[in-house]
This record gives sequence, C-alpha cells and structure tokens, in this order.
Amino acid sequence: MLPNLDKAFDLGYITFNDKGVIKISDFVESPDILGIHLHLKIDLTGPHQEFMAHHREQVFERRLT
Repeated sequence: MLPNLDKAFDLGYITFNDKGVIKISDFVESPDILGIHLHLKIDLTGPHQEFMAHHREQVFERRLT
C-alpha cells in the first residue's frame, strides 16, 4: 500500500469491504488529492477478512468523531 493510503487507512479515513473494494469516509472532501480513488480494490484472502471486519467496525470513521 502507498504511504498516503496507509496513513488514511490507519486514521480511519478509508477501509475496504469484504470484497476488497475501498470505502471512503464522508469526512474526506477531496479524496483524489490524496490519491484515493473509488475504483481502488485490493485482494483480500481469508486471514485478512477478520482484520478488515475489525477495522470497519472499530477504526473506520470512529477516530474521526
């Protein structure tokens, strides 16, 4: 992952659904400036699913409120 995407992920600005498609927080007003695009998709294997579920529930947008 690129450093800008990694940081956005860590801060809860983006996450990925169970099919690996990016979800962008409404708090991000201009995602393209950060290099975040709606067509972004990652490959998620079985072991990643549990971590991503945790991230969606506990990190995504939670650290922003």
